[in-house]
Amino acid sequence: MLEPHPGDYVLEGTALFLVHPHQRVDTALSAALRATVRVSDARPPYQDISFAVQQLTEMAVRAVSPGTNDPYTAINALDDLTAGLTRLVSRDLPSPDRADHTGTRRVHAPRTDPCDLITEVLDAMRWYAPANPGVMHATLGLLDHLAPAATSPKVRAHLIAHLDLLQEAFISHPRGLGGDLPRRGYGLF
Repeated sequence: MLEPHPGDYVLEGTALFLVHPHQRVDTALSAALRATVRVSDARPPYQDISFAVQQLTEMAVRAVSPGTNDPYTAINALDDLTAGLTRLVSRDLPSPDRADHTGTRRVHAPRTDPCDLITEVLDAMRWYAPANPGVMHATLGLLDHLAPAATSPKVRAHLIAHLDLLQEAFISHPRGLGGDLPRRGYGLF
């Protein structure tokens, strides 16, 4: 079993694999397993979806900070997140298990749950978007695209929960922007 997720921070000496039975581990197997992973000083966004989502979310949050106040950059980051996450939720994810030619499970490689990625984006936007109607609109646009594309009932339920949280944040925002969010097509109802 592969222990860390792609992008996880590991220290020298950290176990990357659990092998069962452990008696099978020898120099050749250790070398073969090490050859299947890449350890580097930086997280590459093209191999680590969590990092790509984190970077774009950070860009959106920083853009709407009072010191920057650049909603258009935040909206562009949300548009990029919308494109990537829509593709992700519209697919059936492969099993984290890999089997040999006889069907025996040989490798379990953990994968990132789309709900965790969605939460990362929407939690951040729930804190920062209500102060900026354009950014809130782009955040709702993300939901508007994800909901009809989602193939998983779990993801759809997750989106509904986040829509309710965004509604709460919008209504209770101290700038007085309260009132109901426009209920567009969201594909959730």
